Amino acid sequence: MKNNDTLASNLKFDTLTVTYNSDDPAVITIYPLERGFGHTLGALITKSLQKASLGPAVCGYMAAYTCKEEEDLITALRSIQFTAQKNIIASNLYILNVKPDHGSTIYAADFILPEGITIKNPELPVITGYDLTCIYVRTGRGFISADEMKNRLPKKARAIDENHCTVDRTSYAVETVRSGASIDRDRLSITVIPREGYTVKDAVNSIITELQAILEPMIALTDMAKNMEVFYKPYVPEKDENLDKDIEELIHHMSTRASNCLKRNKINKLSELLALKREGLAALNGMGKTSIDDIAVQLAKLGYYI
Repeated sequence: MKNNDTLASNLKFDTLTVTYNSDDPAVITIYPLERGFGHTLGALITKSLQKASLGPAVCGYMAAYTCKEEEDLITALRSIQFTAQKNIIASNLYILNVKPDHGSTIYAADFILPEGITIKNPELPVITGYDLTCIYVRTGRGFISADEMKNRLPKKARAIDENHCTVDRTSYAVETVRSGASIDRDRLSITVIPREGYTVKDAVNSIITELQAILEPMIALTDMAKNMEVFYKPYVPEKDENLDKDIEELIHHMSTRASNCLKRNKINKLSELLALKREGLAALNGMGKTSIDDIAVQLAKLGYYI
């Protein structure tokens, strides 16, 4: 394979531009790409973003009693924006206790933070007049439902949906453009809408991070392939040891009538039985439909079908 035909080289581009303002979705434009690879890269990015954006998110809370404004509380907890140092381990669960000296309103700044995690919007009001003990924060990717999280939290904790992604929605479009002497290059445009509580810049950073995560392994794999020695060998299916075993050794609940009929016709091995199929069994002297159905049921229990 020539180097200029590799997947990594086809995904190379010269220009990446980001267009956005505070009110409109961002548009990331990437070009020129080899024809057809605009759709390849666009689909990769939009699908992988569902599991992108590694970082902390609230996954539950603990309180002395049920909150009447629970829906408002959950909305506020989901709006807390965390940042974490790069050395923070994925899937770690942290308990953020509420400071004992908080006022009647608990703000995001009132949680005691573990080392390496900070809150971007400490001024966010979380709840007023409610005895919130602590919240649970987990580092991870994508979206995890409350039902999935509740078994990972203490028994009295209340789990909530856990969303790590800064992006709410993405879409992409591809158009054909000229690039130098080539008239059939792809220009990929990715529209990015941030999740509520996050800025367009946060969402764009997630896209660019994911783009790097997609391209870097491909380029590394291409470099490895240059010096890779490939060995070919024919496929040899594994032998099924049951085929040479006696039928009586494998099937213990076959009807006496069916078993005796097979013995009279000297059908003793599983391989001999499977070779007959239904048509062959029906041709045996003394083998009726009921016996054939019984044999088929017993074989199906072993994963064989006639």
